[in-house]
Amino acid sequence: MNGEFFLDLDEIVRHIQKAEILSLYFPLLGQALLVDTRCDAQEGPLVRLVPMAGSLEERVNSLKKLRPRFPRPQSLVAIPWTKHVETLGTLGVWGVLVKRVISQGYPQTEEDFRQAYYQLHRAETEELARALRGQGYQSLWEAPR
Repeated sequence: MNGEFFLDLDEIVRHIQKAEILSLYFPLLGQALLVDTRCDAQEGPLVRLVPMAGSLEERVNSLKKLRPRFPRPQSLVAIPWTKHVETLGTLGVWGVLVKRVISQGYPQTEEDFRQAYYQLHRAETEELARALRGQGYQSLWEAPR
């Protein structure tokens, strides 16, 4: 479950620091961490775990429903995360993301990140348990009898 795909951490950090909308998606979990940095006097940034979208256009449409007050985003970056959830922290990605968004001065955002991390970690633990029990998975070979 800890995908061995190459991650360009510098590129990921650049996207986090510049993108208006970030969708960090977890293919194995079927979920995405959606972070919308847009805010105004009435509404702070959005940090929410959502179902994975089939395309960027689908993501933009779902975002329109979640945040109808805001115009179509100028930039949206989708980043697949195939490693364990905890590696977001150990590789420094989570810290960069949280720092960028909470620096906008909305106290609730930090709690939103905490909740999202907890939900991601729980979803990963449940998926690992399903894999170990063989629920929704098929083995590539059978054990000798």
